Amino acid sequence: MRKRGKLHPADIPEASTADIAFLLLIFFIVSTGFPDIGLPLILPSSTGLAKEVARSNVLEVVTARTGEYYIGRAEAPISLAEVARLAKEQLIANDKLIILLESHPDAPYGKMIDLLDEVTLVYNQLDEEKIARERRISIKMIEYE
Repeated sequence: MRKRGKLHPADIPEASTADIAFLLLIFFIVSTGFPDIGLPLILPSSTGLAKEVARSNVLEVVTARTGEYYIGRAEAPISLAEVARLAKEQLIANDKLIILLESHPDAPYGKMIDLLDEVTLVYNQLDEEKIARERRISIKMIEYE
């Protein structure tokens, strides 16, 4: 009978260490839950019924081809801060207000995102001030200037 000798650290095989690390990495990636990222969208119902909305309940903000912001069909552009101020005032005054964000197809993409972010911040400010308003934001592409 042979006696078993003690294993020395040099005798332990290390070839599969990389394989084990790789399998652990895959396991943690697959088992990790990722948060939902993106814009929450409220899609139209399958019935396709349209509701009429009073013009007084709609705040139309247009992003022009040049990236400037207009309220409705106004002739003069306004700043993003003015849009936020006006939106906040109208949301406080009208709890049924829908904010319609329209953008020209050639408008800089970042300008529309800046506008959406600003309107979202207005809703967040109202939440902090304990003024409950349903987030009614409609986004639409336009073909006129």
